[in-house]
Amino acid sequence: HQIRTIQQALNRSYSNYMDLIPCNGIYGKFTNKGLIRALQHEIGETVDGVFGSGTMSKCPTIKRGGAASKSVVLILQYALCCNKFNPNQLDGVFGAGAERAVKEFQELLLMELPGKTRGLPF
Repeated sequence: HQIRTIQQALNRSYSNYMDLIPCNGIYGKFTNKGLIRALQHEIGETVDGVFGSGTMSKCPTIKRGGAASKSVVLILQYALCCNKFNPNQLDGVFGAGAERAVKEFQELLLMELPGKTRGLPF
């Protein structure tokens, strides 16, 4: 159900930058490209749906109390949810649930050592 909601939200907010995503509730290549295109639009990168070095270099560091835009945090929450990490809410606020989900994701990918806290890269 949440994937379908995310697909609908991406279509509603970013249809000028991508083809419409099928709202079938299945996370696949169309939803993935949509998330990348939405992020690229929000960070001022060329919108091409490819997460390359240009996109990566413009990704903000997101942390609680930080200055990341609500739209960028919402895309992060969508991406976490699509990858089965529960940010608790899809509201564009980087709160405790999103922070926990990012840390779990980082630990899974060995990006962050357990128990260490620092600015959380997107």
